[in-house]
Amino acid sequence: MNLKGIFNSAGLLGILLPMNIAWSQPQWAGLLHFSYQDGQAAAGHEFTDNHGGPGTFRIGQMTMFIDSDITENIYFTGEIQSDLLNSNPEQSDFRIRSAAVTATNIPKWRTNLQIGRFNTVFGSHPDRRLPLDNYLFDAPLAYTYRVNLDPDGGWVPDSARQNTNDLGVRQLSLIDKDMTQTGIKAFGRLNTTKLHYAFSLTNNPPSNPRNVNLNNGISGAMKLNWIADHSTDFGFSYAQGGYLNSLIAVTDNTDNRFIAMTGGNPLPLNFRNTSSYQHYLYGFHWNWRRSRYEINSEVILSSFEVPNNTRDLGSQSIYIQGKYNFTTNFFGAARYDVLDFDNQQLVDVVPTGNARKWDDNVKRFEVGVGSFLNPSTLAKITYQNTDSAYQSPQFTLDSNLVSGSVTVIF
Repeated sequence: MNLKGIFNSAGLLGILLPMNIAWSQPQWAGLLHFSYQDGQAAAGHEFTDNHGGPGTFRIGQMTMFIDSDITENIYFTGEIQSDLLNSNPEQSDFRIRSAAVTATNIPKWRTNLQIGRFNTVFGSHPDRRLPLDNYLFDAPLAYTYRVNLDPDGGWVPDSARQNTNDLGVRQLSLIDKDMTQTGIKAFGRLNTTKLHYAFSLTNNPPSNPRNVNLNNGISGAMKLNWIADHSTDFGFSYAQGGYLNSLIAVTDNTDNRFIAMTGGNPLPLNFRNTSSYQHYLYGFHWNWRRSRYEINSEVILSSFEVPNNTRDLGSQSIYIQGKYNFTTNFFGAARYDVLDFDNQQLVDVVPTGNARKWDDNVKRFEVGVGSFLNPSTLAKITYQNTDSAYQSPQFTLDSNLVSGSVTVIF
């Protein structure tokens, strides 16, 4: 089923047309994020597209927000973003990160509906993704590390894995750093309880939002969150969807990825079905805040289906981070982050008995301090140490990085 029809369907028109549409004056806001990064070259390899090489100054991110009321209970929100000096072509140009119409307080269903491109409902970190809310340098590993899997259907070849300048072949994270999906979402609170919910149907999974609906399938996600009080919440998330952009690497026997994966041998027909390449995510989060203290934590379990393998590709991610407010405007923060892969030798079906390694475990420790220079300006200094289990005589993926940044709201 193709979700493109949702946006042209009579369903949305049926909501909008009977109402007295009167667009309000759009409200604009913006955010500029400047940073200086000094780190080892390996800091940019396969972990995040935001790390720089030694001594790099950049306007790391520019974001424009817009919202406007359409009717009393319907409004539009959007976000335009650019990483102006980032060499990654996916992020250097101005792009629409999100654009959605939200209808609130729908009497019949007692819920809220959102249609368009919106933040993924999976996980807890998307609520803290902006530099003003993320009090460290970057997102946790589950949101930044690019796994050894190709969205066109195959493994990343070993030759590409060993090339620190070739990051394009690693395009899939457990949850993509963009943290957006396109489709329809229902969200709200269950009656008068403290249980909040969000359900979405989208044409892309959390791990691969770049190319929409090329796998011709619907992805589903949900989050249940119990907000015990204003300072404590915990909950569960689930997501499932096809992660492929295409089947090139499992159907084109002249493609290097096909040869690297199968040795040039044809795959059985049931291995050429996009529905056989599913990604499953399970998440648990807990957030707590008291007085000067704040703690955030998540456990994320991931499983990729790869039919040409005797087992699914599993991994587990856990992080815990804390913040302490020394004063109203000055704080310190730290995060310990682990991404662990099922590292048993995985055996291919074609060619028979060919053994592979899924990926390499990664650990990261990050610590930093920040200060609000005024209500609209945050300055941060962070240190990050990344330790990878990958071993190679040519290079190491272990790295250290120091970053200073200033974020300004306007």
